[in-house]
Amino acid sequence: MVKSKGKENFAPTVPHKITCECGETFTLLTIIMNCPKCEMTYAVTPCGSSDKNNIKVAGIKYA
Repeated sequence: MVKSKGKENFAPTVPHKITCECGETFTLLTIIMNCPKCEMTYAVTPCGSSDKNNIKVAGIKYA
């Protein structure tokens, strides 16, 4: 839904630190972002991006 509205490159309200299932830690800089190591996709809606608990795992290279 976020991609269909053209908002996938929006920055989250807070740039959250994510620890991926693979062990890599990175900063979520856009509301849809892949882990730089394993490419697991993490996503959050723009309106819920201030709360780290709203970030969801979507799958490897989720389109």
